[in-house]
Amino acid sequence: MKKIAITVNNENDNIYWQFGQCPRFKVFEVNDENHIVSYGYLPVMGQKADKDLEAMVQNDVNVIISEGMSPGVVNKIEEEGLSIEVYAGVKGKADDAIIKYLAGMLEQESVTVH
Repeated sequence: MKKIAITVNNENDNIYWQFGQCPRFKVFEVNDENHIVSYGYLPVMGQKADKDLEAMVQNDVNVIISEGMSPGVVNKIEEEGLSIEVYAGVKGKADDAIIKYLAGMLEQESVTVH
């Protein structure tokens, strides 16, 4: 199983502009055949990127998709050797992003700093 967390707003599940300031995460569970088996929402941990990253680790998240992510978060993932892929620069609806990800069509953009 793989877990993919996408930063989303509260209104319509549009991808939120910044990992460390998003209101919630839409988390998809994907099986070994690359099919979505479930999804739900994970609340943020007080608008702090470090706390949100900690929540990702505690919830066994393997992939984070966001419009923007600070280099500090990306560096922490790398420094701590966490097995989390980061896709930044992604815009639009969370459901569209997960479909592109599962089809291998979601491109990793350079990290957007906000």
